[in-house]
Amino acid sequence: MMSWYDSLRLPNRLQVKLNRHFCELNPDKKEECEENMFNENMIIPFSMLFDVDAALFQLVKMNYNATDYWEFDAYGSPTDLDNAYYRNIATNLMLRKAENPLAIIKDEYYNDKECAKQVDDLYRQILIKDYGKICGIAASKKTALVDLIIMCLSMEGNDVTILCNGLDDMKFTSKMEGIDEDKIIQAQVTLIKRVFEERYNLMFSNEEYDLNKHDEKKPLIHVQVGKMIGCEAYKDYSTIFYKNVKQIERDLDYPTETGYMFRQQTILCATYGFNMDEEKGGDGFLDLNVAVRVGLTNNFGTTTLYKAEEVFGPNIL
Repeated sequence: MMSWYDSLRLPNRLQVKLNRHFCELNPDKKEECEENMFNENMIIPFSMLFDVDAALFQLVKMNYNATDYWEFDAYGSPTDLDNAYYRNIATNLMLRKAENPLAIIKDEYYNDKECAKQVDDLYRQILIKDYGKICGIAASKKTALVDLIIMCLSMEGNDVTILCNGLDDMKFTSKMEGIDEDKIIQAQVTLIKRVFEERYNLMFSNEEYDLNKHDEKKPLIHVQVGKMIGCEAYKDYSTIFYKNVKQIERDLDYPTETGYMFRQQTILCATYGFNMDEEKGGDGFLDLNVAVRVGLTNNFGTTTLYKAEEVFGPNIL
């Protein structure tokens, strides 16, 4: 049986802004990739490697559709031969203005505060009860950034850290009572082991590295377990990925003893609608207040979690 790793198809071209210039990475030209990606030390959160939002959509459709409360009809049927069903879900998740992914199946979310509060509470209850199931579904929903990890680790001089930080990518979850962050982080760690342990050596920040399990033929992935807050926590990384632009703002405002701020680093934020500047129409412009604070001394740009053919349609590029 072909493993997920063997069946993974790298995109023909992957565009990433690295090393203070914009470059186009072509996996078919390894020497060119090595030139553009020398000595990259990147950190990527769990929620950008696995599409937990799409997994949540699938779980709700399977287990929470006994009533007509949710509005699934607009997405059609998963039996569509051209996969329009899955592209529609991915596109709506990417363009949504709300952090809560359940907003894409409840139209009143954006214009009814009471409805939004109810949907947020339902989201909290599902996370408490079924986060392990969400991770189980997400194992088959790897994002394009998994491709990036594989490419980086195929070249010498690059280091990759996966950040298992619970629900840190959602701003409003800080107000959610009853969420067991340790349990959620453990579910993330379990999935990381399940997906990567066969092909990579994993070094967890909360565990001693077992040399007896070390395979010199396998590349090493670092796994940072627990939240990282403040610019200083990221000072050793050349490229930092964020799912939510509000996390960048929080890290900029977090006081440190040394006053360290991001400096000559690449900061990449996911291209979700809730990350875009509303005053600019929310179309391709990251929050400008954050951009001004970060972009003067760093690269600041966007990255997508989806391959082009996974959103809008197969001929977008």
